[in-house]
Amino acid sequence: MDRAKYNACIGQSLAGKKMTRAQRKLEFCISAKLCSGKVKSRPEAERICMAPKTTKVGKGEVKEPELSCTARNERAFSNMDTIIAKMKVGETEGLDATVKSILTDIQHCRAPEIQALAADALGKVHEIAKSQRFYLKGEFKEIAKELGLLRAALQGESTSQ
Repeated sequence: MDRAKYNACIGQSLAGKKMTRAQRKLEFCISAKLCSGKVKSRPEAERICMAPKTTKVGKGEVKEPELSCTARNERAFSNMDTIIAKMKVGETEGLDATVKSILTDIQHCRAPEIQALAADALGKVHEIAKSQRFYLKGEFKEIAKELGLLRAALQGESTSQ
């Protein structure tokens, strides 16, 4: 159906009727379904228009449940172990997401000094993961050492809170 026919159909269904805003909205929905040919009968259109509205979640969007700082801390430690294990065998796939997860957890619960330390420690891992470049054994040892320092700082801060 072309646009002019559709507009005429909608106009006829709404013209000359005294309705409240809610009634007009419902009538417009029903008319739109009928005029566009999406449904064949008025009862079917009414059923669709009166159904509760659901919110569509975009592709890849997942709302993360709120975690306590203790749970975020544990997840950060687990992710640090994952980074070390993957880098030990030379795997860089998925490290970027792991780095982002650690940084997010630290930003939610830690002081700015710890956040800066985390950004420095994880910056090299992020760079390697993003570029997927080969890294040297010495570079890995340095990253492992910095992650160890970050872990110690996180543990020290959590015991002092």
